[in-house]
Amino acid sequence: MRFTCFMVLHQRIIPEALRIGKNLALQRQLSARCQQRDADVSQANRSGLLFVIVVSAVLWLGTSCAAWLFDPNQRLVAGPVVKSNSPVAWAASSFAIGIDAYATKFGAAMMKMSGPAGSGFTVSLTQSNHGIPDIRRTLATWTMTPTGATPRYYYVDAETPILLRAHTPYSLVFKPNSDDFAGGLSWMQYAGVSGWASPDEGQTWNSLIFPMCVQVDGYAVPEPSCLSAIGFGLAGMAALHGRRRRASFSETAARNL
Repeated sequence: MRFTCFMVLHQRIIPEALRIGKNLALQRQLSARCQQRDADVSQANRSGLLFVIVVSAVLWLGTSCAAWLFDPNQRLVAGPVVKSNSPVAWAASSFAIGIDAYATKFGAAMMKMSGPAGSGFTVSLTQSNHGIPDIRRTLATWTMTPTGATPRYYYVDAETPILLRAHTPYSLVFKPNSDDFAGGLSWMQYAGVSGWASPDEGQTWNSLIFPMCVQVDGYAVPEPSCLSAIGFGLAGMAALHGRRRRASFSETAARNL
């Protein structure tokens, strides 16, 4: 009887216990590997996310934090007086920017000299023909209403961003919106741009001694290389997410062994 019990213990119970112990050890090893893989993938995910955030921040800072796309940054001085039925019935100031950009805000230094309440300038953004304003190619129009007799900047927001091409001449054209309005603009001395006056509502233009103080705000058009960098970053994030899912699946499979 003792011999039989010993044989059963030796041939069945001990091998089964050893097999169970080996399986448990294997499961622990697989679980530890999966946990380590999860930790590695999580760290890689965090690194990839940080990369995308940093690239996006750099692009945003590079394209959005410049104060103005065009800004002469000059002391304001009284310039031409714009009034209907005068040699300066309309006035215009040209500008150009160095990069492709979307313009979102426009400013001009102006003052009101006379006129009824609510009168001011009708301001048009136009393209230029050989530097001369071309009112047939008007891109947008707004109303700007100066209220004081001292020149200062007034601003208007574009309804939608307006694409401006690099090194392309544009003009801001100032027209009285009332025959009884007279308003002044501020001179600026800025190389490469011109000031214009029209006595006949934009049919002909005569050059002025200086352009006028205008400002253009907005943000640069991202370069294709920058967009590619963001795309690669997002693709890397997707790949890392897939690795993490596979690692989680392996851990689940190991636990079910």
